[in-house]
Amino acid sequence: MLKAGTRQKAILLLVGMLGLCAACTGSSQMGTLHQIEKEGSAYFGVVPFEAPLLHQVETEFVGPEPALARQICQRIGEELKRSDIEPYWIHRGNDGLVAALLKDSADFVISVFGKTPEREQQVAFSETYYTSELVAVINPTRNDSIRPNTLGQAKIGVRAASAGEQRVRAKYPDAEIVPIETLDEAILQLRSGDVDAVVDDRIMAAYALATITGVSHLEILPDLVVDSIECGVAVRQGENQLLQLVNEAILESKAEYQSWIDDQFSPDQLAAVMGRHQQRLQAAQKANKPRRVVIRISKSSSSSFDIYRMANLKYVFREESGGPSHTSSRINFGEGRTGVSSVTVPPGRYSVTITKFNTTFGTLLILPDDPLKINVNIRLQASGQFTMTKAS
Repeated sequence: MLKAGTRQKAILLLVGMLGLCAACTGSSQMGTLHQIEKEGSAYFGVVPFEAPLLHQVETEFVGPEPALARQICQRIGEELKRSDIEPYWIHRGNDGLVAALLKDSADFVISVFGKTPEREQQVAFSETYYTSELVAVINPTRNDSIRPNTLGQAKIGVRAASAGEQRVRAKYPDAEIVPIETLDEAILQLRSGDVDAVVDDRIMAAYALATITGVSHLEILPDLVVDSIECGVAVRQGENQLLQLVNEAILESKAEYQSWIDDQFSPDQLAAVMGRHQQRLQAAQKANKPRRVVIRISKSSSSSFDIYRMANLKYVFREESGGPSHTSSRINFGEGRTGVSSVTVPPGRYSVTITKFNTTFGTLLILPDDPLKINVNIRLQASGQFTMTKAS
């Protein structure tokens, strides 16, 4: 069920002094459980933009966080001997989650909620059910100099008021930290070059790169975990029995949490995004790697040229942009009528010439995405004509 806004609880006027104090302070061990039992509803403070761990599809929240919330409701229902406890979602930003809990707008916070010393002074945390690994997302088309050892001098986008922001500020005191409301917005600012990098949860960052339009060139730096943050469910301090039920629900569903993630974002999808950086480096390496060009020369039956005059001659590959020339091996006919030679050249545009006959066979274009071995066929025709074709 979906319900945004502030929870309104009835105030009982005819209560004793002790009951009134407990209601005002929220310190009663049974206060929240009693209210959940009375209403049949449990209110969870969430940030509604944390896909795939928590996001909204039409009118329902989906992902492992809502699944865990439902497990908590089920465990509470077992304790209260009722099967109709339903979760409601209280929308807040990261900076409003603790306040929602303390002001009694929410009974729980379950929103990839990282444990920090500041938060632990205000609320009580459950056992850890998810460890968030912070990774760095970069835009190599805008800034290809971001590396693990240079991230600390970069302009870094982070989700505002998140535990991740605190960790990044502590980790990189010399960096320019830019708080941004949502991860999607941070990724778009990275795409436009407004920030040099974005640091956020690995699963959430990879999902954003896989689903936001126009960011297929953005990458996650491999082999770098900026920091790890333990996440738990938060309740008001003093709610010991409620916290125990939450921990029991977490223990019962611990083995399922990863499968809930996989249902939203499969391991193959995650691996595809994580592999972008290495694929780009491999492509760049291949683009600059020299190609072996094998040249075969033969003649048609209509040509009267004595092709064996080509034996032991060499081709000259001249780079048309003014780069160095390359000379092939000697043309070898072996026992056949096709002469074979080879040369190794980097990608570029080359004129192919045999100097002895002052003949240029044409222009050969070797592209960065060409295979490492290229076959070129030269065919002599009648009246001194010839063709040169490139074949992979």
